[in-house]
Amino acid sequence: MIKPKNIEVRIGIIEDFSSAVKQELKKGKNQKQNKKIIYIQPKDIPRLLSVKRLELIHEIRACENKITVSTLAKRLKRKQEAVSRDLLILNQFGLIELQRTGRQCHPTTTKINLTI
Repeated sequence: MIKPKNIEVRIGIIEDFSSAVKQELKKGKNQKQNKKIIYIQPKDIPRLLSVKRLELIHEIRACENKITVSTLAKRLKRKQEAVSRDLLILNQFGLIELQRTGRQCHPTTTKINLTI
């Protein structure tokens, strides 16, 4: 399986998603894309894009995806449990990946494009 290098986040109502998915499927038949598209409904935006979660994404990128959850929590002066919870939510939406190495967890992110 090829991991996407780009993530495109599209925000809109559910009716818009079905036509957009059909268009992407047509494109996919003609060319291979190394892109992951995530559809988010407006009601989910506050849950996903809080200030603290955006800070997490920024810090992960600033460290070039080479940071542990405990180090991330210390840098942001937050409890590790809160950081872990936020990372799990970002992971559920596909905005980051969590890679385990023994007892340590390393969050990674890719390029994210936002389409509204």
